[in-house]
Amino acid sequence: MPLNSLNQLNNKITNSNTKVNQTTSVGEIVIDTETTGLDLKHDRVVELAAIEIKNGKRTSRIFHSYFNPFPVKVNDSAMAIHGLTNEFLSTKPKFEERVDQFLDLIKNQQLIAHNATFDSTMINNELKRIGLACIPTNQWIDTLKLARTLFPGKRNSLAALCKRYKLKQERQAHSAIGDCETLLTLYNLMCSDKTKAILKLSNDQFNTN
Repeated sequence: MPLNSLNQLNNKITNSNTKVNQTTSVGEIVIDTETTGLDLKHDRVVELAAIEIKNGKRTSRIFHSYFNPFPVKVNDSAMAIHGLTNEFLSTKPKFEERVDQFLDLIKNQQLIAHNATFDSTMINNELKRIGLACIPTNQWIDTLKLARTLFPGKRNSLAALCKRYKLKQERQAHSAIGDCETLLTLYNLMCSDKTKAILKLSNDQFNTN
């Protein structure tokens, strides 16, 4: 094994925007969204959940809300995934009515999401629509990139990762709060795997010298 293998793995994960489990006073927020569809410019956020964790453990600080996306309607494909109907959402608050609580929770925190590009874009689009500043890209940790680094060439959806780690998923429909709970567990497991991979490479390198 090449002597620089350990550094290569560490650099690869770092370059994938995965600042994994740093022990600092700054907490981390696991985030997930459900939307009216997959069009980044047109579609809207209809559910947003955020759970704070510190040193891998969940705290009592949580944000969760459904939103009325009017005039945009939930399309059939999205409804089949999360089950949120236009009728149900019509009685919910608008994004701007709850956003201050969300922004207060995530202030100065690292944000963790699976396929963070999608969630960050959807949330930032909502912020721009009401004249608020976007969340910086470097505030996000993408667990999809971490999973692809740990399991190259394999499926790395939340469902696939749950199966790989033997976690039960009893819910059939997606929900932002439910997926946050799942991702919190998977994030800790993947951080553990990253540590084990580095230790194994270090040990292999030591044994070949």
